Amino acid sequence: MASKYALFIAGVKAAERAGYARDAYPCPICGNVFDRDSLESGLLTVEHVPQKLMGGRGIILTCFDCNNGAGHRFEGELKRRIDMIASMRRILSENDGKTGSVIIETSGIRVNASLTRTDNGLSIRVSHEHNNPHCLEALRGQLEYFSAGDTITFNSKQGYDPGKAKLAEMKSAFLALTSKLGYTFAFSAVGNDMRRRLMEGNSVNIPLRYIRSPKFDGEFGLLIDQVQDAALVNLAGHIVVVPLSMRSVAKLSAGETEDVHINFSGPAFPFPETFEALLDVTSRQVVWLPFEQLRLEF
Repeated sequence: MASKYALFIAGVKAAERAGYARDAYPCPICGNVFDRDSLESGLLTVEHVPQKLMGGRGIILTCFDCNNGAGHRFEGELKRRIDMIASMRRILSENDGKTGSVIIETSGIRVNASLTRTDNGLSIRVSHEHNNPHCLEALRGQLEYFSAGDTITFNSKQGYDPGKAKLAEMKSAFLALTSKLGYTFAFSAVGNDMRRRLMEGNSVNIPLRYIRSPKFDGEFGLLIDQVQDAALVNLAGHIVVVPLSMRSVAKLSAGETEDVHINFSGPAFPFPETFEALLDVTSRQVVWLPFEQLRLEF
């Protein structure tokens, strides 16, 4: 992991070459500029990308407010989602006797229960202490008429806010691309839209897509597709598609509710380990130097 001083110097040089600041470090999210003393005072902080809980490393600096404020507002929701998925997978796939709390719902009746994986399958236990007696009686009566084809829904009690969790992933993807491409990306039209959403905590219609079943050989951190005007960011095995222009924002948003198959191809890069700022360094005349070419389909 690069030191905070090395990250600061890299950011100052990138901002100066791109024409955004001189002898100062602009926070990639809010755009406020900071001098070297801000490192000592704590106004500039090392940002882990992705979040520490996903094994992220410190690859870029953001200001204290953008780093810690986002953590309180929406990064915690990503942790709750990860914990919920891990808990349900552990219960449903492993034969280790672990128990999880769930809500059973059928025909409008909701009761609290515990779900345990055993040698014989799933064991459901309903507690009298944590349920309304009328709901228990209604469930008992419902089960008397239960037959093949009827549905019981299990809902995890470890809920999370999907919009805020998506904001947390957008922040990681934005910072990964900024670390690789520089302020030219961060302060572009699409970058400004992402920065505005992060500062406002706006999770409405986030132009972020996911690759559910990627088909590719090898590993990569980032992939830039100049035909699709999009980038693929590998966040600890969770691949997200980020638009690189407002045209691709509209394209991705329009197909958000559809199952689509899109081929992505282009230069692939390792995940950034420091503030590289390729577009700033090359004065916006990009010469892609991929370490390999990849094609992905989803």
